[in-house]
Amino acid sequence: MTVCFNNIIDENINYLYKRLADSDNLVKKNTLTVLTHLILNGMIKVKGQLGEMAKCLEDEDQRISDLARLFFTELASKDNAVYNNLPDIISNLSSGDNPVNEESFKNYEIFV
Repeated sequence: MTVCFNNIIDENINYLYKRLADSDNLVKKNTLTVLTHLILNGMIKVKGQLGEMAKCLEDEDQRISDLARLFFTELASKDNAVYNNLPDIISNLSSGDNPVNEESFKNYEIFV
């Protein structure tokens, strides 16, 4: 679907990222899995939404936080992708739609 109808994905990408903040853990996990696949395989380009994925690092559900950690580990091996998006990640974490509190902000491992 992504290959044939990539314009539909591009038009609705913000809706997809907002599902990372869903109250249902299954929705979050599936969204994170789909986004991980799409981003790491170059099917979609990241445009400042990595902060939403970074928030999953501190999720209460261990499976979601482990999946987010795996995503950033894999992304870090691809052409400075984390480094190039770091300003957007920090901006999203500190002043996005759902900013994280200062204590949680200190715990993010992707900045270490």
